[in-house]
Amino acid sequence: MLIAPGVQMNTASHPVSMEERLTKDWDPSSGEYRWRTYYNVTFRKRTIMNIEEARDFALALPFATEDEFAEGWISYRIDGKWFMLIQLDAPEPRITLKFTPDENEELREHHSEIQEGYHMNHRHWSCIDLNGTLDDRFVEMLIRRSYALVASKLPKPSVHYSDIIEFAKDEMKLPLPE
Repeated sequence: MLIAPGVQMNTASHPVSMEERLTKDWDPSSGEYRWRTYYNVTFRKRTIMNIEEARDFALALPFATEDEFAEGWISYRIDGKWFMLIQLDAPEPRITLKFTPDENEELREHHSEIQEGYHMNHRHWSCIDLNGTLDDRFVEMLIRRSYALVASKLPKPSVHYSDIIEFAKDEMKLPLPE
């Protein structure tokens, strides 16, 4: 897609790469050639994550496990601590993730698809509606963030502590996705 100067890109799309190109164009108002800058932008298709993809992504994280802890609820844990929950009989597909109180507040302010955690401590847990407009990469970042928060709080004698803590420290340094 070629974008001319002054033309705005559709912000709902996600550019993968942008290449600047200088071109000599005829300007009829001045009657001469002028150099103009155009941008060749490549977009990736925006995709929405579903429950199965969220499950697969969570289980791909180091030492993550899955189990049914109540009827209709699946939990995803790291060393026995929850970082993600899925309610199977929910009216719409959604996942529940753990964040710090400040992160929860910020995420809920900016995204209508992120609400207080259903039957959970509302300061620490948020439900993410997967039917909304949240991009799959954004949801992946949220799952990793939740995982990293829980992993960073694991006690030192934890079986996998040394392997997990490096991942968690790096992830928690990153800013919240926007």
